[in-house]
Amino acid sequence: RRYIGGISFNVIDWLNRCAGLGIVIGDKSLWGKGYGTDAMRVLMRLAFDKMNLHRLWLHVHDYNPRAIASYQKCGFKREGILRQEHFARGRYHDTIVMGILESEYRALP
Repeated sequence: RRYIGGISFNVIDWLNRCAGLGIVIGDKSLWGKGYGTDAMRVLMRLAFDKMNLHRLWLHVHDYNPRAIASYQKCGFKREGILRQEHFARGRYHDTIVMGILESEYRALP
């Protein structure tokens, strides 16, 4: 076995039954192979089926179209934009806020 990345709950708000997520696939040779999407689906099952959460959310930078596509594939929707919130690669970038509700998760095929 080898470590390829990580996924976690960054923030859990038990009162409101919401959680923020983080994910990274650190080995670039493994990007685009579905590992991130698969890991996200496992975390979603844990969150909605075992932890009784109502909503999951995450932040993704606008220069990461692969991640955005993966999150959309998992059922996440764009909820808002933090304009020019992140400085990288010599300029400011938008941070996209995405989320999924338990009812949306349950309606996925």
